[in-house]
Amino acid sequence: MLIYDNRKYSICVDEEFIARVEKKLNVQCLFGGAHSTMVYEIATPMSDLDFYLIFDRGNTDLKEYVFSDCETNFDVNMIEINHINFSNKQYYKTICKYPSIFMRDSQASIPFSNKHRADYTSQLIFEILYSDYIWDSGYLKKNIDTLLSQLSFLGVLDYYYSRVYGHLTNNLSNNFVGARNILMAFLGYSCMKWLLLYQTIPVMKFQVMYELFCPNQFRTFLFYAYQKQIGASFDCDNVVNVDVLHGKGTFSKKVKVMLERNDNFNSWLADELRVIADEMGRLHERNQDNKINIGHAAFCATYLGAIK
Repeated sequence: MLIYDNRKYSICVDEEFIARVEKKLNVQCLFGGAHSTMVYEIATPMSDLDFYLIFDRGNTDLKEYVFSDCETNFDVNMIEINHINFSNKQYYKTICKYPSIFMRDSQASIPFSNKHRADYTSQLIFEILYSDYIWDSGYLKKNIDTLLSQLSFLGVLDYYYSRVYGHLTNNLSNNFVGARNILMAFLGYSCMKWLLLYQTIPVMKFQVMYELFCPNQFRTFLFYAYQKQIGASFDCDNVVNVDVLHGKGTFSKKVKVMLERNDNFNSWLADELRVIADEMGRLHERNQDNKINIGHAAFCATYLGAIK
């Protein structure tokens, strides 16, 4: 079953694509979803598709794979279902692989990478669930409650904390900053705010989060970054061209909108992260790992409601 808005996604996976994946790799595809700029509605006119696909490897030894399809111009990131860490206990063992909030002193400024797959893959499920493009073999519908109950609420918060912290320390502090980095940092912050307030899957749409969580003093700045990002083209001001290497060894052209650094926004975001860190610390000390519920109406209406 495929649920998506074809007015928004002109090129994406379909049932024929899934069949080609299964035939080539001899695996069973379970479910997947689009993610990143298209889902968040901050894509440039030149943005390509990002898609996660969860599979059962069966008798193969495949754990991770980037599937490059010769009939389309995008790569699909594939993760084996048993390779994803759902265990809260195991999560706290693997979290030491990078300086997460639970290891980071409030006064420290530690650079880090969020590419450690032991933690990163455990949150892909969450990103798929707030996508507005979902493909499901029937596995997701049958196992949605189990999947959500196994996800660590604190783990998801920590994952987004680390991503926002990374944008803040590694990108937003440069003299010129990608508009995408600014918007992604704000969306990651908004996702944490939503989770702490509602314990449900957030609506990761920029305009929704902008209305809910953007303070008045930064509304003009963030909306300007948004307008520049979605209107980007090769002949716009503040745009640089970037070549992106795909898994199949080919390059595609992307554009990146650059804006001047906003120290006031950076200072506000750093203060907000400290507040969220304190709250996460309290939850951790009380061993309180709240359940993430199915939640927002968009997910229920566009996916669960459509296939019942």
